[in-house]
Amino acid sequence: RLISDKEMQGLWAKVLAGEANSPGKNRERPEKVDKR
Repeated sequence: RLISDKEMQGLWAKVLAGEANSPGKNRERPEKVDKR
């Protein structure tokens, strides 16, 4: 299914928030997530 912009924003908000809380701990890299 297609991911909406709002869903994508929410996902990135979580990813970036997690990275801010524990830098380097979040190993989910953008190139792995983005499958366009």
